[in-house]
Amino acid sequence: MRFILAAILLASAFQTQALTLNTESIPYYGDAFYQDVRKGDRDADLIEDIRTVLTKKHQRNASGMDSIVDHCDRGSLGCYEQSPIGYTAARKVLLGKLHLVGDEGSYG
Repeated sequence: MRFILAAILLASAFQTQALTLNTESIPYYGDAFYQDVRKGDRDADLIEDIRTVLTKKHQRNASGMDSIVDHCDRGSLGCYEQSPIGYTAARKVLLGKLHLVGDEGSYG
């Protein structure tokens, strides 16, 4: 009985630590995402937040966190978005352009 109680306490301590282990915010996700996490949103709500982060444009801010926006102002610096290119094109970029080293007319 003591062993089971100790195992339960140990498991709950690890779970609590895992939930609070990473408290550093990543600027890419923006403030709204972290506000929803702190608010307690889970599952479908966070999936929708992540979908928004991945599909919309990002504007870098002096505060350090990105603003997730529908469009960027013309000429604004620090605006970027994901460019989905698919598996085949990504493979060509990774294996063809990034890792090839030219040496006397051949590649290695």
